[in-house]
Amino acid sequence: MTIRILLSIYEGTPSMNEIVENNKVYGENEDGDRILLYSLFDSYFIVHINDSETKRIKEITVKGFEYSSDEIKNIFSRGYGLKQGLQSAFENYILKNSKIRSLTVDKNKPTKFVNTRGGYNIVLNYDDIYSLAKILSSINYESSREKRCLVKQFFHDKCNKIILETISNDYKKARILSHLSTIDVDVFTKSDIETIDSFYHRLLSTPKNSQYKKEVVTRNKIVIDNVVISRIISDYEKNIKSKVNETVWQSFFAENLLLFDSRYIDFIPTPNIEMGTSKKPDFLVIDIYNYIDVIELKKSTTKLLEFDTSRNQYYWSADASKSIAQLDKYLHLLDSKAETLPKSLRRMNLIRYEEDARIIRSKGMLIIGHSSQLDRTNKKEDFEILRRSLTKIDIVLYDELLERLKNLIKIAT
Repeated sequence: MTIRILLSIYEGTPSMNEIVENNKVYGENEDGDRILLYSLFDSYFIVHINDSETKRIKEITVKGFEYSSDEIKNIFSRGYGLKQGLQSAFENYILKNSKIRSLTVDKNKPTKFVNTRGGYNIVLNYDDIYSLAKILSSINYESSREKRCLVKQFFHDKCNKIILETISNDYKKARILSHLSTIDVDVFTKSDIETIDSFYHRLLSTPKNSQYKKEVVTRNKIVIDNVVISRIISDYEKNIKSKVNETVWQSFFAENLLLFDSRYIDFIPTPNIEMGTSKKPDFLVIDIYNYIDVIELKKSTTKLLEFDTSRNQYYWSADASKSIAQLDKYLHLLDSKAETLPKSLRRMNLIRYEEDARIIRSKGMLIIGHSSQLDRTNKKEDFEILRRSLTKIDIVLYDELLERLKNLIKIAT
């Protein structure tokens, strides 16, 4: 039995006769030429692809739908396989791929790639492929619109007597904003980030919406500070856990030193500074009043205290005593160079003016040890007595600096 109906279920499809014979659906044009569109079975049907002999996949199995259903119109066209956007997208990856053995569109099953001997059987969930079709359709539409706009802009720039209007800023803005939430930010290169940074500065430099921009900047600063400080905290904790040496700590503090103490606004690494001694302090730091102080680093594992059994009290360990004495020597040396060192720093272009680095009774900070060593009450008390007895030197433990960083996040939020 042969049934003839007019095939017009696909929008934009030229009218042709649809002929159903023996569970097969043919398309017949006005000249009487036939092509096989569908093969119908009890629980599925097959879409035959007729537009090219180069494709390895010649048919697509469809399960869960009638071949004439509205859903099928969303992804198939004219019986020649997938709709144009999907067809071109699938062309090289799927339809011509020698590793693909079969392709099925299923209403109920999830998308999956089944590895079989000699290739893959692909099952595409209908909702997944329909979502892809909608995205591709949108891209095709926007691409065509973009081309029209570029041509319009070209003729407007070259001869505005032909094209009086230009591309609206609203369209350009909408074009950019529509993609922001879908872009994988990890793909941005250094150049991309610099372009975004330049745009951000330009956005903030105009007076329009200035109050809201100020609020945005404040929120962004909080987010950026938290991200940066969180990363620094993570690296700091890893260094403590790994018990790294002084060289590693020097590199770490060279990058992050000013975060740990708000009194200081700049620092000067000292390897290239002539101090009149073979050993040099790790850092010279400059406070908000342009006075120079000294920071010296020891390891987080350096022993802090020894116990005097005869006096039943703790005293500085040999390493801690040497470190304190060395830092005290640096401070005396720095005071003796109050006149000459600022001049040297300016000649070396480490400061702009001599007044940018003043030396008057400089103070020192010794970063050393960890509070985990203070495991008894009397040990903690003796440590505090010893620490507070130093008038020119602050003893700061590594985990105390860590708490300062964590407090910065609490303050910011």
